[in-house]
Amino acid sequence: MKKCLRFLWKVLLTVLVIIAVLLAVVLCGGLGPLVKWCVPPIAKHMGADVAIERCVILPLGGYVCLEGLRVENPKSFREQNAEVYAETPLAKLGKLEVDVGMRTLFKDEIVVDKVELTGIRALYAFDFETTNVDALLDEMGLKPDETAEEAAAEEEVVTTKEPEAEAKDTASQKKVRIAYLHIEDNSVTMRKFVNIPVALPPLTLEDKDSASVIDSVKSTVEPVINLFKGAGQMIGDGVGVVSDAIAPGVELLGDGVSKTTEVLGDGAKAVGDGVKALGDGVMNLFK
Repeated sequence: MKKCLRFLWKVLLTVLVIIAVLLAVVLCGGLGPLVKWCVPPIAKHMGADVAIERCVILPLGGYVCLEGLRVENPKSFREQNAEVYAETPLAKLGKLEVDVGMRTLFKDEIVVDKVELTGIRALYAFDFETTNVDALLDEMGLKPDETAEEAAAEEEVVTTKEPEAEAKDTASQKKVRIAYLHIEDNSVTMRKFVNIPVALPPLTLEDKDSASVIDSVKSTVEPVINLFKGAGQMIGDGVGVVSDAIAPGVELLGDGVSKTTEVLGDGAKAVGDGVKALGDGVMNLFK
């Protein structure tokens, strides 16, 4: 009996030592390197090629910094056109830095001292009768149609929630205030035969609550989203027309530009020079 108890005590002690070492590694900043080296092989197993240059996670300080995150285009795209899709990734992140005020975690309002997001480069390519995003989801076993249906179902559940329950959820949530938010040097590129980059407008906010931040980001990004929707529709229509005949295609292209302008409305003005560059690029493409 004593031998059995002694054995159990040794096992328990060993487990406690291992837990203490792991906890010390995490608290001393070891979680970041762990993420850096573990995420790529896990993503590779799921069908995506991901690389991370630097990752720092300090739980006690509430600090997270991620640099050089790179998501490659789907394998099918790289194999069929390596010159384009092997050189340019689907998405690349320059730097994401978040610093949470740990002193506010137990207060009614959590304060995030700093959020900085820079150097995003995203590629949305129409090629091989699909897009690079849909192809990557398909290679990962996530069918785009099913994902869209699930998202629609979740949205329907949210919209059908009773007002009283929604009010309770809102009341139970802690308030979050962003002391400093800075977003700059980000762009999205649409590709159909050629690359057409659009710069995302920079945004800097100070001492704003989370709802105000979300509204500001939405108002900044929405014109670009509308722009891509309209331009994508125009490109899809234009390609079919040009393949049938050059002259009629040019005439219908003009109509397509008018339709796209109607879709964009005043929102496109907020994009500034990036919108003009996209319009010129699309026109030159079909000329």
